[in-house]
Amino acid sequence: MECTGFQSTVKVIFSLSSTKRGISVAESDSTTKSLLIMIILIAMALLLHPGHMTRIEIRASDDGKSIEIAMRIDAADLESALKARVKKPVDLSKLSDDEAQKLVGEYLRATITANGEKLTKDQFAWVGWERKSKTPYAWIYFEMRIPSVQGQMLNLRVRTLFEVEPALKHVVVLAENIGNRTEILSAADQAISIR
Repeated sequence: MECTGFQSTVKVIFSLSSTKRGISVAESDSTTKSLLIMIILIAMALLLHPGHMTRIEIRASDDGKSIEIAMRIDAADLESALKARVKKPVDLSKLSDDEAQKLVGEYLRATITANGEKLTKDQFAWVGWERKSKTPYAWIYFEMRIPSVQGQMLNLRVRTLFEVEPALKHVVVLAENIGNRTEILSAADQAISIR
């Protein structure tokens, strides 16, 4: 059987580690293999970790009078942002729907602007949220009622969570009925234009 490059490297590492200490390969083989596998798994986990990001899905409502937004947000980041606003710890898993609507809804209204203007209570409509205890994310659903002018662009600025996680990325997915594209927003580039 022919060895691949990886297998050859592993064999060299095993032989070097076993001969350096004068230990036979048979005595240290399983320990060395276990250690090497653990190092490889840790390295892969670090390389594959996506960092902090949210997913924001945006589509126009059927009547065209509002845009519907679904936001998947890291629960720990959201709890940190809410804690900074209300000056006390917030546990999303313990919030009632009404408490979430008030705390999270007000936070989103303060961190999302449309055409350079803060959203009013009439423009922001909380739809609901999902927070499952075994997942690190919460899904938040809301609508924005923005008076539109035919053919004019809507400039949406999303500053959500940048105060607690400056390296965060918002992956914004626009539905087919408003552009059918995906953009990445960051602290340096917080705006997206929607027609």
